[in-house]
Amino acid sequence: MRLSSDIHAPVRDPLLRQWDFLTAVVSSDTLSNTDGNLLSMKIEVAPQPKSTVKLTVELSPDEMKPHLERAAEVLSKGHQIEGFRPGKASLGIVLQRLGAQAVWEEAAEQAVRKSYAQAVKQHGLQTVGPPKISVHKLAPDNPFVYHAEIAVLPEIVVGNYRELKVKRAAVEVKPEQVDRAVADLQSMFAKEVLVDRPAQRGDKIEIDFDLAVGHVPVEGGSSKQHPVVIGSGHFIPGFEDQLIGLRKEERKEFTLTFPSDYKNRQVAGQQGTFKVMAKAVYQIDQPQLNDDFAKRASKQQTLNDLRQQLERNLRDEAAQKNERIFERAIVDELITKSKFSELPEVLVDHEVTKMLNELQEEVERRGGAKFDDYLQGLKKTTASLKLEFRPQAEHRVKSALLLRQIAKRENITATTEEVEQEVKQALQMYTRYPELRSQIESDDYRDFARVMLTNRQVVARLKKLALGQT
Repeated sequence: MRLSSDIHAPVRDPLLRQWDFLTAVVSSDTLSNTDGNLLSMKIEVAPQPKSTVKLTVELSPDEMKPHLERAAEVLSKGHQIEGFRPGKASLGIVLQRLGAQAVWEEAAEQAVRKSYAQAVKQHGLQTVGPPKISVHKLAPDNPFVYHAEIAVLPEIVVGNYRELKVKRAAVEVKPEQVDRAVADLQSMFAKEVLVDRPAQRGDKIEIDFDLAVGHVPVEGGSSKQHPVVIGSGHFIPGFEDQLIGLRKEERKEFTLTFPSDYKNRQVAGQQGTFKVMAKAVYQIDQPQLNDDFAKRASKQQTLNDLRQQLERNLRDEAAQKNERIFERAIVDELITKSKFSELPEVLVDHEVTKMLNELQEEVERRGGAKFDDYLQGLKKTTASLKLEFRPQAEHRVKSALLLRQIAKRENITATTEEVEQEVKQALQMYTRYPELRSQIESDDYRDFARVMLTNRQVVARLKKLALGQT
């Protein structure tokens, strides 16, 4: 029997499929109507821990009759019944030829799909994820009884979001930041001259290097003819200083300790041994900073105009960064002010898995290292990482739940026109990837776009309230 104990409902039914928290909620107001024959079925709702409920649904033999007839039709299509075309044998014939148990088991599949949707709608449950279906009683000519364990959205007491105390930081660009931007632009127009002398600060040196930690080569820790500008500060502290004095074909071995917050967790806080060979030394001749340089490097006519343009660019970047910090602070304060019942495990687990996948993609994209090797370098396992991610995952879930709740309170939702515009822009962005077109045009993507756009509008509303704007 397919509907056995401790089994998930079939994924092919869109009402029971895996739920993506960032996309949609299968709730009482999204379930389609079912036929009226199910209105009198018996339903018991028993709350369970961690925002789950247990439904007990009972259908009488009379309520099972249309499902039995449908089951007979399905079974007669899949079995050759002498004297009848596929799908045309009556219920009585199918019962006689294939047995009552087979028909009732098939009917149970049909009944669960119909009655579960009706039960959820009838009791106004906002479900999360697929139900866990278990059959309690299934016997011919008797009531059909099954249990459905489902996660539901937790109860939320939303804090007063109309009296937020979050302040937006002022945008500040210091003169030394503009100086660095000018210097970076100057370096882009510098000329490199191959020289036969020891490397000095300010030179570019091409090196082959290999990195090992504890005598074990680090995957992705080797490079050939790697360019390094001595004094640029692009490598870990002390690395560039070790290259001063090297001539072409000279070798050097040295040990450095990686910062504890180094972006590559595999070597963060570890002592690494570098073996370096100089391949070439270049003297960098910087152009003079004057109006002619400004004209070459930009559309500005004077060096002062160029500095002003760079300052505007830096100010725009700082404003965008401050805006992101402002938005996060608003949500953080709201979480602190609000109260939540226990979060459903399915939501937290989904977010933890998503975070783990994001990290794996970043590691493999950044250095081509295998994720297992990365974990080994950290002396961690997937299970231990999931435990570390859990608090942040819970924070993410609470953030999304709050935005959803406030959207309902404020009657904020993305319009169909806005969703279609988002779809259009996505199609234009991925014109080089025609295989993605069907995904972008799908109902699932439109659901995702609607939630994303609605959340943006909610955040925009919260920012106005925090700034005292109505």
